[in-house]
Amino acid sequence: MARLDFACLAVALWLGAGTGTLAASDWAAGGSAADVTRDLAASNAPDLTGKCDVRIDISLSIGGETRSAALDDFDGVFDKLVERFGCRTLTLSAFTASAFPIAMMVFDLTAAPKPPICKITPSTDPVCHVYPKASVCTQPPRDVIEKCDRDKAEQLDRWSSRHQAVLASARRFLASLKTMDGPGSHTAIYANAAYGLAQAQDVVILTDGDSDSPWPEPGQPKTITVRPSARLIFLLVKGTNDPTGAKAMAHAIEAQRAFPNSIVVPLQAALAPSFWDGLR
Repeated sequence: MARLDFACLAVALWLGAGTGTLAASDWAAGGSAADVTRDLAASNAPDLTGKCDVRIDISLSIGGETRSAALDDFDGVFDKLVERFGCRTLTLSAFTASAFPIAMMVFDLTAAPKPPICKITPSTDPVCHVYPKASVCTQPPRDVIEKCDRDKAEQLDRWSSRHQAVLASARRFLASLKTMDGPGSHTAIYANAAYGLAQAQDVVILTDGDSDSPWPEPGQPKTITVRPSARLIFLLVKGTNDPTGAKAMAHAIEAQRAFPNSIVVPLQAALAPSFWDGLR
């Protein structure tokens, strides 16, 4: 895949208590929109199962209180998103005029552990030599069962504590974007959607939909059909200069034309758990 020459932008990595690391190798593998569609349709396309990519538009058209309120609302469905998509690798980033992130963190979310298999040793009660089917011979001792249950509960508690700590760190990163304004006045929403699909199975873009950076790239296709195994969701918010949301709805039509099979909805519609439950 051809390498992508990104515009020169400063990358501000948010340093918090999370476990995220910058996946520089992933970005180095990026390509043009045509490369994205060709390689992901190939039989040797990478397995992106469990990879989730959430991109936040921090351009000037969605700044100040508008973005802060949108991120507060998004925080309310963040856990649901992670659960519904089965995210194992979660990438959070902020963008403006390029598919290269202004800020980014990658979080590892391991799946819930499988319950431990308890080793039940045969009873040594002498009666078992005469009556091998007696209950004392066929059922594990109560203390063995109780220890097994404790081991399962402790293992799940350890996983849950780590899982919640990672999600808390991810939330702190998202909260830090409330006051982070990106450079320049352009917004490359469609380029971010294209490259997000090259990196993840599930891509969510929080934006006002005002994509004013050139699209498509010269010589590239005008549309990128979302592959059946992937999901691309645009969560639209009203821009700073769009109090009625009329522009956002017009941008919704443009987004679905550029990305057939994508889902474009107002952020408010996605705040109901039923929205995420209803996804294929």
